[in-house]
Parts: sequence; structure tokens; C-alpha cells
Amino acid sequence: MFFSRKKSSSPTSHDNRSLLDTDLVMSLASSRRPSFKQLKHIPRFLSAKQRGLIKTCIALILVSALAVTAKFSSEHIRRVPATGGDYIEATIGEPHYINPILSVGNDADNDLIKLLFAGLMRTDTAGAIVPDMAEKYEVSKDGKTYTFTLREGLQWHDGTLVSASDVVFTIHAIQNPAWKSPLYTRYRGLQISSKDERTIVVVVSEPSAVVLPAMTVGILPEHLWQDVIPENALRAELNIKPIGTGPFKLKNFSKDKLGAIHSVTLSRYDKYHLGAPHLDTMSFDYFAEYTEAVSALLNRKVQGVSYLPTDSEQDVAKNVSLKVSRFHLPQYNAVFLNQTRQPAFASLKVRTALFQAINIEKILGDVLENKGAPSYGPLLPGLVGFTPDVLRYPFDVTAATEALDAEGWKLGTDGIRTKKTTPLAFTLTTVDTKELSAVAEAIKEDLGKIGVRVTVNAVPRQNIQKDVIRARDYDALLYGEIVGADSDLYPFWHSSQSEGAGLNLAMWKNTVADGMLDKARTVGVEERAKLYQSFQDVLLKDLPAWFIYSPTYPYAMTRTVKGLDPHLLYVPADRFADVQDWYIETAFAWE
Repeated sequence: MFFSRKKSSSPTSHDNRSLLDTDLVMSLASSRRPSFKQLKHIPRFLSAKQRGLIKTCIALILVSALAVTAKFSSEHIRRVPATGGDYIEATIGEPHYINPILSVGNDADNDLIKLLFAGLMRTDTAGAIVPDMAEKYEVSKDGKTYTFTLREGLQWHDGTLVSASDVVFTIHAIQNPAWKSPLYTRYRGLQISSKDERTIVVVVSEPSAVVLPAMTVGILPEHLWQDVIPENALRAELNIKPIGTGPFKLKNFSKDKLGAIHSVTLSRYDKYHLGAPHLDTMSFDYFAEYTEAVSALLNRKVQGVSYLPTDSEQDVAKNVSLKVSRFHLPQYNAVFLNQTRQPAFASLKVRTALFQAINIEKILGDVLENKGAPSYGPLLPGLVGFTPDVLRYPFDVTAATEALDAEGWKLGTDGIRTKKTTPLAFTLTTVDTKELSAVAEAIKEDLGKIGVRVTVNAVPRQNIQKDVIRARDYDALLYGEIVGADSDLYPFWHSSQSEGAGLNLAMWKNTVADGMLDKARTVGVEERAKLYQSFQDVLLKDLPAWFIYSPTYPYAMTRTVKGLDPHLLYVPADRFADVQDWYIETAFAWE
């Protein structure tokens, strides 16, 4: 029987049978090309080696296809910012007047004002003053008339159209003493009027470099504020329920039974004239101390903290989900000398000798961990008139001791210098923060080495203005001053600002310097720069203050928030200058 025959193991027999099978299949095929049904039987005709080779080829084809697809995708598909996400920031204090013409010194107010309001002009991330609500502006040939044109279709958060009369109303409110605006003196010389619904004209008696910076102030809605009696402005509900034209609008806030505000939430304003922000909401949680704010960040209760103290940076750095951005500040931290209260400071040779005994390089390295830069005067990088070529006082202990000896301050057996019976001693007052207190202690140590007895007085932040600065209650004050976007040095060094709320903390009076500062407010940028350089020469030769260092502004947040570009800050609220570009959510897009 056929089925009972033994299979031949001969290769020749196997090959002959394969050929016969092939011939039989080919003779029955209607086409020389195999059909799909036939293709599936191919493995029956292949050896194990051939099947393995085909599998390898197929795998290589698939891998190559994936590689080509991946390369194509990487070149033509990218992640882009998408709408969505909620950002919560921890900050210190609480808001009182969310009003651009009533609040100046409170950071909690200024943060919200920056997000809720807009001005005719704004300071961009490069520190330049550029149009904001204004579409454009023109300056007359004589430099005395500025004409601003509003963008078309601007709307307040309540849907009302913005007009030129809103701008005029805001500036007139600042100029009205009954409003008690802290900006009053800055706007006294401006005459403002509206030409039509979109045109504002500002006139000054002399060319002035402060007009454009003055136009960065947030504009108030006239239709809501016009019925508020100026004397009642500080008590108006609009101060905590503001309406503006900024990138965000007020959503809600929470406060306790005593009226203290604990948190504020803002929502995206879709009709913002520079483009709607990506984030859905921005919220601020308020704390009494930075330690509490940083703790909230580390425990993921918030996504950012408004300022990161030096002593908390290591804890944040250990957390891989967090990042620290460093902004540059036009701020100098200096020791302001009260020559009236401390007679020894009345001698220029003594002021110079003491300054030369302070090792600023060591302070920057050991105390600040190189998170700052030396400042040699009030003109800092980015400010009008800045030049690195200024009078400097190098660290020189030998020169310092020789100068004090020559001035009659002899070293006693107790290690303290005296002149006749008066010891060379003073109290150095500063703000009670870890950074400033550490810098003050370093200065104390350096001066102690040459026989000067220094007592450090660290005052709580909330009391420094009222108890110390306004009363000028200090021998020497280690404090920071931030020069604004207009680079105007008048508020900090003009003799008229040496008392009360004025910021001339050294109470320095020099008629030549006053004249330069007065004139600098009335000329163009180039001449202003020359005046400031001449002013700085006069200031540094007289040395009413010791310029120690310029700090950076550390800002911590979670890595999930993107789009933040560290830049120059004139005030802490300027960290939100590009807030419309921040994002959390992303989407794929073809290029």
C-alpha cells in the first residue's frame, strides 16, 4: 500500500519530489504571480535558515520605519503651551489696597496690581519702557508734549470699553491731595488731557525723562471710581474688589473673622490686549513668615514662593521637583551713615578708613555664597549712566588703621579706639532677616579687628519703616534701595528727601549734587547719563554711605510651571512681566 511504504531519507529523492511538487503547482496556477492564499503557504517551502533570514529582514524594516517616524516626528511635531493649569504662590503679608495709585510699598498689593491692572506703558523683561494699553506714542520736537493713542477695543474686566478719560481721571486723582496718593509728588508737573476717546496728551513745562515711566502706572476705571469721594478713597470697597485691564481678573478671596485676607484667586482674562494667558488661575496664599511659606512649597501645598530666603535655598535645591530662578535687581545694599547722630562719621577720613576695613569680597563669598555682586555706587548695570569706571575704595586694613591713628583715634588696652575719652563705637541697624543680619555681623567683625565697637540691632521687617527709617533713629543703617525703571536718583539722594518718608537715608545734603539731580529730570537720556555720572563722582568722593553689594532675587517654583524667563526686576512684582507666557499644560503641534 502507498501509505505503508517507508519514506526515503535520500536527498535525491527529496529534491526530486520538491521539483515535481513545484511543477504540479505551477501547471495548475492560472497566473505566474502567487495569490495571497498561496503566499501564506510559503513557509512550507522555506528552510529554517531562510525563515530566520526573512524574520530578521522584517525586524530591520520595522526598526528602520520606527526610526524614520521618530526622526520625522521630532523635526515636525513639538510640544507647545496649552490653555489650562492653576498656579498657587505663597507670599508674605496681605493685601490692603489693590489700587495702583494708593499702594506703593506693600509687595502683596503690588503683585496683584501687576496682574490686575495695566498702564499706558509698561516695563518689559529687558527693562525697556514700551507701549502697553497705548498702541503708540509720539513726542514733540521740543520734548514737551507726549501724545498717546490707546489700542482699539480695550475693555475693562467688567466689559466696559476703556477710553482716554479713564487715563485722565487716574492721573488727576494722583494729583489731587485729597486722594492721599503716595505718587503725588511724582506727577505734580504733568498736565494731562484727552483729545478724543483714544488720544491722551501730556504736556510738561520742560523736557522730562520721567514722563514715560510715569505712564506705567495702572489705570483706574472712571465709571466705577468717579462717584467715590476722594477723602473716602482709602475705604472704598474697590480697593479689595478691583476692576482693571490686566492679564488676570479677580475671581475670589478669603478672609478670617477679623478681616485679614488669607488668599486671593485670579482667573484668566481672555480679552487681555497682549494675548490671553495660558494659565486658568493664579492664586496667592498669605503667610506671616518666609519659613511658613517655604514649608508650604516643600510640602506641595503651593507651587511657588514669592521670595526664597538664603537659609532655605539648600532645602529647595534638594527637591528635584523644584527650581530656583535668579532675577537681577537694580538694588544696592548700603550702610547709610547718620552724621548728625554719630559725630565720628562727620570726618571724611574716618568714613573712608572704616569703609576700607570692610572685606566685601569675603562677605560675598562666605556670607552670601556668591549670590550677589559688589556695588560701587548707586548706578547699577541696566540703569541710565552706569559705568564700571568709578571711584573705588579697596580693602586695605593697613591704610585704615594708619588713617585712624592720624585722626587721633588711638587703640586702647581694651582693644577699642578712643579719641580723648570718646570711644569709636556705633550701632548698626538693619532688617531682621538672616541675610542682612549675617552681613551686619560680618561688618561688625571686620571693624572690630581695627578697634571699632559695633553693636548690631536687627529690627523686624514690619517695624523698620515706622520705628527706624521715618524717625531716622539709627547711627548707621544697613538697608537696600531699589532704583525704579526710570533710573531716577532724586528720591534717594536729593536733600529735600532727607526727612520723614524721604529715601535719602544718609540725610546727605550737597547743593551741587541737588542741582544735577534737578536737571537730570528735565533732559534727554544721553545728557541725563552724563549728569548721573558726575553726580556719582561727587557722591563717592564725599562717601555718605558705604556701598556693599547688589543682591539677586531668588524665586522658587515647581518645575511643572514653564515659560518663566529670569530678567531684570525693578520691583519684585516685575517677575510677572511675562506672566502671559507661563504655562503648565502642553499640546502637540505640527511645524
